[in-house]
Amino acid sequence: MLNLSEIFYSLQGEGPYCGTPAIFVRLSGCNLRCQWGSSICDTPYTSWKPETSLVQIEEIVSQVQSAHARCKTVIITGGEPTLQGGLEDLCEALKVGNYSIHLETNGTRAIPPHCDVVICSPKLKDSTPSGKYAALHQRERQLWAGLRSLPKANLYLKFVIGENPAIEEIQEIVASLQSPPDKVYLMPEGTCRKQVLERGPRVAELAKSLGYRFSTRMHILLWDQARGV
Repeated sequence: MLNLSEIFYSLQGEGPYCGTPAIFVRLSGCNLRCQWGSSICDTPYTSWKPETSLVQIEEIVSQVQSAHARCKTVIITGGEPTLQGGLEDLCEALKVGNYSIHLETNGTRAIPPHCDVVICSPKLKDSTPSGKYAALHQRERQLWAGLRSLPKANLYLKFVIGENPAIEEIQEIVASLQSPPDKVYLMPEGTCRKQVLERGPRVAELAKSLGYRFSTRMHILLWDQARGV
């Protein structure tokens, strides 16, 4: 069984597959507590205030099949999916159904086999919250256990860029993982359309200067703060 938040059919809004139709399986629970200034993560219902139901793998696969009959791309996201012991079994079950599996992760835990694409968003020091979660977040965010052994062709890095981005830290992570520049994306932090539009140009210029790729947050531009889209 897995802690499930929601399943829905939409378009990928970020990173290298932006605009791609996909079925999203959002799992609940996270080992980080991201905060940028006054903004917390864009899915607090999977981390700060988790909403979850324990669901059998067979039921998740059934809901995926019902979400869209022709779509064969599944994006497993969170929260942090790799915290859940049943993730590998879920991936195996989806592979039986000939689904292409994209995993979105913070990279702090081992990555299960059967993932066709891994999109990792390492959290930088500017994502550390104040208060009781600070020490936990700071310790956990720097564990990249699941990334070093992955084939470079399967791994993309996506950095959330706040008001004071840790550029040296980004470059250190990219160098440590030996990620080619065309696999590295910079994306503006923002939980609403207004923030993404305001911050996008600055992040785009940063991506140009560093030779990385730029990602907007298309789903927020299209649907603002709506869930399940």
